Amino acid sequence: MPMNYMKTAMLLAFLTAIFVALGGAVGGQTGMVIAFVVALAMNLFSLWNSDKMVLRAFNAQEVDERSDPEYYGLVRDLARRAELPMPRVYIMDNPQPNAFATGRSPSRSAVAATTGLLRMLPREELAGVIAHELAHIKNRDTLTMTVAASIGGAISMLAQYLQFGMLFGGNNDRGALGMVGAILAMLIAPFAAMLVQMAISRSREYQADRLGAMICGNPRWLSASLARIEKGVHQIENEDAEHAPAMAHMFIINPLSGQGMDNLFSTHPNTENRIAALEALAVELEQSGMNLGGVPGRRPPRRADRKRREPSGFAARKLAVACLVGVLNAGRPLDEAFDAAVARVPDIEARDRALARLIVLTVLRRKGEFETVIQSFIEKPLPADTGALWPILLGAAAQLLALDTPPHAAISLAVDQTRLDRKARRFDKLTNAVLRRVATSGNDILAGLDPVQANVPSWLRERWTAAYGAELAHDIAAASLREAALDLSVKADPAKWAERLGGLVLPTGSIRLARAGRIEDLEGFADGAWWVQDAAAALPARLFGSVAGRDVADLCAAPGGKTAELAAAGAKVTAVDQSPARLTRLMENLKRLALEADVVAADIMAWEPGRQFDAVLLDAPCSATGTIRRHPDILHLKRKDDTRERTELQRRLLGKAASLVKPGGHLVYCVCSLEPEEGPGVVADFLAQAEAFERAPVAPGEAGIDEAWLTPDGDLRTLPCHLSLSDPALSGLDGFFATRLRKTGA
Repeated sequence: MPMNYMKTAMLLAFLTAIFVALGGAVGGQTGMVIAFVVALAMNLFSLWNSDKMVLRAFNAQEVDERSDPEYYGLVRDLARRAELPMPRVYIMDNPQPNAFATGRSPSRSAVAATTGLLRMLPREELAGVIAHELAHIKNRDTLTMTVAASIGGAISMLAQYLQFGMLFGGNNDRGALGMVGAILAMLIAPFAAMLVQMAISRSREYQADRLGAMICGNPRWLSASLARIEKGVHQIENEDAEHAPAMAHMFIINPLSGQGMDNLFSTHPNTENRIAALEALAVELEQSGMNLGGVPGRRPPRRADRKRREPSGFAARKLAVACLVGVLNAGRPLDEAFDAAVARVPDIEARDRALARLIVLTVLRRKGEFETVIQSFIEKPLPADTGALWPILLGAAAQLLALDTPPHAAISLAVDQTRLDRKARRFDKLTNAVLRRVATSGNDILAGLDPVQANVPSWLRERWTAAYGAELAHDIAAASLREAALDLSVKADPAKWAERLGGLVLPTGSIRLARAGRIEDLEGFADGAWWVQDAAAALPARLFGSVAGRDVADLCAAPGGKTAELAAAGAKVTAVDQSPARLTRLMENLKRLALEADVVAADIMAWEPGRQFDAVLLDAPCSATGTIRRHPDILHLKRKDDTRERTELQRRLLGKAASLVKPGGHLVYCVCSLEPEEGPGVVADFLAQAEAFERAPVAPGEAGIDEAWLTPDGDLRTLPCHLSLSDPALSGLDGFFATRLRKTGA
């Protein structure tokens, strides 16, 4: 049993003996039994709640990274250096400069500092104080300290009660009890002090000073802070401590004025001796060649002007985890979750933002593989509510297994994140142990996994197998897990822009680039020469042929790639969408491209334009399973039973679109879905009822369309495994279905 636990046990035993003795003195044998039961209850209560009692006694208020980032960040950084779980952080509204630590174990610990301390000390000296308190936590002094504080306070209250009884007992029949009370009071108060002094030896302060100096990196920071605090304590009274003298030993410097019974609880060594010991340690370290650095007396900028220091790369990991929590825990679409996470850290650097998105996309594509590896190293099931623990582990696994991040960086930052999460902090050691094994053995496990089986939901694999056959379904799934290249549609001269951007012109006329940093930084973006659009997504609008001067309705138009195509080809476009926010993006794109369209915010089913159009394009809402290459969150957000409601909406939208087509005009219906029910199924149902429409089959070579991309009925059906090029990174298409229909009747 550790020495500190033995001290605690001895303290509780002494307390029990005192209460039993008092019970016997007052009530004989019955009093002893009652006192024993009461003492036992007090022991159990103080063991589990003493830290809360101490914090409450000094009106300590908990803070977090948002409410006090400077103070909280300093504690976090020092806790990491001390290899401790992140403690809770408190502030006491008290002008006297002081601090203490409490808690029954390192994983259930807290650090509290007064407002006077935070205002008085420069950052280096404050680091010395916090490091000292963390040393108490690391040495497991805090359990003994906290229990002793509660016990000492209880004994002092009892002594005062007995003195009160002696002084005001009054009548003769209480005289004997009053005399006994006086005698007991005189004995109990010194005995209580002795208990505290025995349990809280002065040597622990020297030990915490030494370890704290090593944690913060400079003994002189702590020695300078002790001198300042000592002076401040003598000048400023701590009323809360004066009311609870038995808790004085908790503080780094004795907060009591030294009057009356307070001296009984003086457990701190002489401050000058502590400073001398720290100076000797500093000399010893310097002689050993250690560069202590820093200037303890230098005052940093005002707290409002200080910038929180975070380890390099921490911001990117924090953003990535926040986004993963939004997608995996809250079920939000990737772009929405990422934008929401970025909004909370608007000053994040572009490179950190890019790294965060890369981590998120990698996790979403390979979550099943990473989960299998991580689970291999977790022996017991984790509780249901572990906060952000799982996204933290997944993000770190992605860095270790797929992104070639140095293990020490990925693991250290993941442990930091775990300690900052209230529900995950108790798993910091597990995080460290598991990720170290992932780094050393994870790739061996990964090599034995089939990415398709691990990462694509079984219901989706079964659906694709039924629709396309086992071999093609596997190819579709494998291609869906690969990152898509960057495709651009240009207003004019694809060959010129392909050369200028270092890309290639596809048979369909789109330009394909390998990923090349921020899109906004590419040549031609600001000038409106092109827009981002997958090569397959660009095909449905081209099925109309020449649209120059024709009146075209683009339904479900946002974010506007097809609207831009039609407008650039000379069509008079009416773009309709029910989302004002998405239409705002569409209008911004049109403005950048110097293109025009009539933009309408309306529910298509209720929209009545009062005329019909030469051509209508309906890009219907769908499961989007053809775009998993670009939106891997689909793997985690879509469900097997979602299709029925969507197909019903698609049928109604197709019927509405058909009513807007002039006789002799064309209607193109498309979805970025691989599910037959949403494409051929919807069209077959429509043609079975709409006698005024007929299919206008697409011919091979039309708009650069390969024959392999056409169905026997002449509909367009691109698959993620289509367009195989010599460079796998430049291969593939989004999965699209499109049919061209001609209105033959009125």
